[in-house]
Amino acid sequence: MKTLHDRTVEAIADAIRSSVPKHEFVYTKVEWQPMEDFPECLETLDVVVVSKQPSFDGTDKRPFLGWLIALTTVIDVVDGSTFEADFIDRPNLLMRTAAHEHLLFDPTGDLMRPQMQGFRTGDEMERLTSCNHGVFYSSGKYRLDFLDGRFTAAPCDTYHEERAFDSAMKGKRGVPSEEIRRVIANGKREAKRLRR
Repeated sequence: MKTLHDRTVEAIADAIRSSVPKHEFVYTKVEWQPMEDFPECLETLDVVVVSKQPSFDGTDKRPFLGWLIALTTVIDVVDGSTFEADFIDRPNLLMRTAAHEHLLFDPTGDLMRPQMQGFRTGDEMERLTSCNHGVFYSSGKYRLDFLDGRFTAAPCDTYHEERAFDSAMKGKRGVPSEEIRRVIANGKREAKRLRR
């Protein structure tokens, strides 16, 4: 029987697979070897989006990523047994390496508030405020939502849609999912208008 953690990992990966650009690849339960603490450090990442296909470990056919492959997005599903590693240690390691985005999700909502938290690196680390409302805009041009207890994803114009969403939701808390969907739809229309 699959655990809640494993079911959540599969649900996230299934949602985003059809939404990432064709040059991006989605993998689950990836073994990652960062350069830091090489060769002792080997991390297992729940969901990764990469722009290059990883090699596969010959023993159990699990994807394996070395430090030369840039991680576009890393998604960790947090549970009680991995909380400290996922919430504290991993973000620090990812910030010092090649990951561009890091999303944390707590399927029970017992360990983190809000239960979805996202970060993006650039000149400095940016906390993604849209995640407070269960919406993650990836720089990989897709959106992952967790509304009404399920994941959905769609391609998007991240630059414009994320800004429109953040502007409309600024300072709001506890917004019903119907209102969040309306704000997402308005952001899509605004992005289309700006691209003309």
